[in-house]
Amino acid sequence: MGSWIYHLRVAEALSAHVLAEHALVFTCGNLAPDSGRPNADWTAFIPPKEVTHFLRPQPLRPRIADLDYFRTYLQAVEPETAEYAFLLGYFTHLLADNLWIVHIESSSRSEHKVLFAERGSAAWNVLKEDWYDLDRLYLAEHPESVFWRMSVGLPELQPWLELLDRGAYLDQLGYICAYYTDGTVADARRSYPYLNRATMDRCVAESSRKIEHILAQLPDASLDDEPSALCLLTPDDLQPFHAPLGDVTGIGSA
Repeated sequence: MGSWIYHLRVAEALSAHVLAEHALVFTCGNLAPDSGRPNADWTAFIPPKEVTHFLRPQPLRPRIADLDYFRTYLQAVEPETAEYAFLLGYFTHLLADNLWIVHIESSSRSEHKVLFAERGSAAWNVLKEDWYDLDRLYLAEHPESVFWRMSVGLPELQPWLELLDRGAYLDQLGYICAYYTDGTVADARRSYPYLNRATMDRCVAESSRKIEHILAQLPDASLDDEPSALCLLTPDDLQPFHAPLGDVTGIGSA
């Protein structure tokens, strides 16, 4: 699923959907699904991703039942409130992850099938080196990013979701802020073989546009039996990005 700064960039693009005074709360909501308390090697979380991300059993697609979340927690909430901003942020995170799975994850598995055959799920750790360095480059080049406001001070956040451990959630926000401010400098000149800047920028832009469309259509849609609001998109909107996703370097993993 998408990197933290991918989610913050999408959140910034969607922030007009909440009152300006609640924009930072909306941003924090966009990180909330990733706030399970991790074990020592980050291979499991409490609560587990199946709970925080409303995951459907494999091989069902879309992977995330974002409408289950929407109907349970968001649909009846008053829009002009901080609670709504937070819960909407959580919802758009789930949508953005569903789109990341469609556009990036499926193509990555296909493009680097040898790497995944050799390393299994550990292959994602190799790919994520590109993802998180791209995050660092973006933040270094965008001092106006909402991330920097979030890292200075968090808004008052209430326990709006009983499925979250509030302590773990606040710890995770602190961890994310510390992770990107630890002094590590990403090398803009190196090759990015698994995901490059152009592909990341495209994914942010397309995810933002498609979520905007979903939010506009959702109030009048009849989706009682649907697991995901991605059904409001066209088949062309739900195509994986074509390889290569990264710089062509002859890494030999395709």
